[in-house]
Amino acid sequence: MATRKNAKEAGPAPKRIKPTNKYEKPQPIPLGTILTDSQRSQWKVGCAIGSGGFGEIYAAYSLNAPVPKQFAAFPYVVKIEPHENGPLFVEKNFYMKFCRPNDIEKYRKRFKLKHLGVPNYVGSGTHDLNGIKHRFLIIPRYGESLESVLQRHERCLPLQAVYRIALQIVDVLEYIHVCGYVHCDVKAANILFADDAYDRVYLVDFGLATKCDEAFKPDPKKKHNGTVEYTSRDAHLGVSTMRGDFEVLAYNLIQWAGGKLPWDEEKILKDCNKVQLMKEASMGDGIPEGFLKRCFPKSKNPPKPLADFIKLVVYLSHNSKPNYAGCTQVFDKALKQLGVAKVGDMGLAPTNEPSSSVPSTSGPLVAKTKRKNVKATAKQGNPLPDTVPNTPETSATTSTRVTRRSTQSELHATVSSIGQIPEGTVSKSPSGISFQIETPKKSSRCIPGIAANANYSPRVLLVKINIDSNVNLNIETTRTLRKKPATVGRGKGPIRKAKPTRNMREPSTDEDITLHVSDASDEADQSRSIFD
Repeated sequence: MATRKNAKEAGPAPKRIKPTNKYEKPQPIPLGTILTDSQRSQWKVGCAIGSGGFGEIYAAYSLNAPVPKQFAAFPYVVKIEPHENGPLFVEKNFYMKFCRPNDIEKYRKRFKLKHLGVPNYVGSGTHDLNGIKHRFLIIPRYGESLESVLQRHERCLPLQAVYRIALQIVDVLEYIHVCGYVHCDVKAANILFADDAYDRVYLVDFGLATKCDEAFKPDPKKKHNGTVEYTSRDAHLGVSTMRGDFEVLAYNLIQWAGGKLPWDEEKILKDCNKVQLMKEASMGDGIPEGFLKRCFPKSKNPPKPLADFIKLVVYLSHNSKPNYAGCTQVFDKALKQLGVAKVGDMGLAPTNEPSSSVPSTSGPLVAKTKRKNVKATAKQGNPLPDTVPNTPETSATTSTRVTRRSTQSELHATVSSIGQIPEGTVSKSPSGISFQIETPKKSSRCIPGIAANANYSPRVLLVKINIDSNVNLNIETTRTLRKKPATVGRGKGPIRKAKPTRNMREPSTDEDITLHVSDASDEADQSRSIFD
């Protein structure tokens, strides 16, 4: 009884975020949190880079490795969920059993595959956040998702890309099936490109992976598992089968090629039973040509390789293994007919954009001013180094503002409190951010072609900003020199312009101010630029 009384006096327990489904969402993890996995390895959490139906995903790096210079270089991701959630428990166990790097490499060499898009298991463990126990999983970080690429291509990919991605996913599904499991949730959002080369893909998110059912026994508790738009007819009944994974892939291939599934309407997708009936009517007759014509109403000849692939799927029995070699031959033949190789660029790289999916965080910040009125504004760029919490921080008492948005991983920073810079050294400390501005002595150095000027002095201003770590801001001012015509009078005649000489040149009052910002973190002896 005393324990209960003390618990009540301690105040209410922290509220948990409840999602629309039956699983609980984790609370945001503060930037810079240290996670210790089951092998005692430590990982530092970066910015949030995504979220799913069951948990959040953050960038991370190992404390045993050098500190990355920017968030884009964080080599791992951490997926975290409350301990009561089931999907991450299933996913973690699958990774631990079947996704060891050595096992994947042995399988790839055994079947002579150039690439196998199964992520490697890196680590896992538990972490207490605000008194709530969480489970986390660490895997390598990959590139852009196929869903993002689809949006960029207006939901229609080149056929060569569709067939090449299909080949790689067939290899992944075969590996999962050899392990005795089925994925159950193949879709564009769960397919990631390896890097900016856009030639290899990985299938991720094994939260719904389950053992294959040997007997066909519908389970009402597992009915409609997966993403309803692509859920197989077997999964609608609550049965996990290998042929179900290939049926899910078939629905995806239709969409990737620019087709539209008959049940792909918002009102219909709300009714899982209606979607199930429409799939039975479309796929149950065993004639995929008619189904594809409905999916591609504007095309006289829907892609024949898709029809051939669907035929291999619909004729499978519930407990038989798919014809992996036959499926591979279908897409190999299609690529040969298109005259396209199975390796190299798929033609999906973004145009008129940087090659990296995450903007670079290097480069100076440039501003122009007149005389000694220095006013600098930082451009919108990547977030600060991983020592700032994943929560907004604003100060109403100063014109210097730093705002951190954890969901979009953006930083909006404005440095406007420098104001007028007099001669000498000025120090300001608004809201915990200290500025130290120094003006060196006048230089007697002569610029070639220009006479020495007593009023000319290049200035270097040092601004130190302390936000859990030291950020050095170096401002260099350079005066712009321009010719000033002189006048020479001869007697009573008209005044004419004379050619300028060295002594007639004077520097203008305009100055270019260049700000170089670097992070002097005590975690590593290296500088990191944090502004674009």
